[in-house]
Amino acid sequence: MIFLGGRDDREALTFAKRVTKDPGSFSLTVVRLDAEDGKTMNDWEKVLDNEVLKEFKQKSVANAHVTYVEETAKDAVQTTRILRSIMNEFELIIVGRRNGMDSPQTLGFSEWSEFPELGVIGDLLVSSDFDCNASIFVVQQQQQLKGTNGFKL
Repeated sequence: MIFLGGRDDREALTFAKRVTKDPGSFSLTVVRLDAEDGKTMNDWEKVLDNEVLKEFKQKSVANAHVTYVEETAKDAVQTTRILRSIMNEFELIIVGRRNGMDSPQTLGFSEWSEFPELGVIGDLLVSSDFDCNASIFVVQQQQQLKGTNGFKL
């Protein structure tokens, strides 16, 4: 699971945690790509990300099938390099869609996007230039719709 941050990545992490509930069936590696300067998004999103990751690390520390790795990527070039180095180590890669989120690690990816519905990381992993053999699972947090009267549907 690739974690850059934001609500879609938090939703993807929630799904990834469910996969590990059946011991021995799957191994999970969460790779957090953090920006060197820490300026990936607004402060509240960063707080939420840190809390979700803190809880994840605490609950999975005793699980031998779960690995947590932090990598620093200051720009899109380093993100690409990291993704290339790990892409064929896994059969399935889970990513958040990150619709409309720009960060230093993904700056410029959307300009070259062939499949924007996959998000910038999903699109990068399925591109013919990347030659990734893993299946890619893209997660987007459910959007709450509001009716004309302002109430959530």
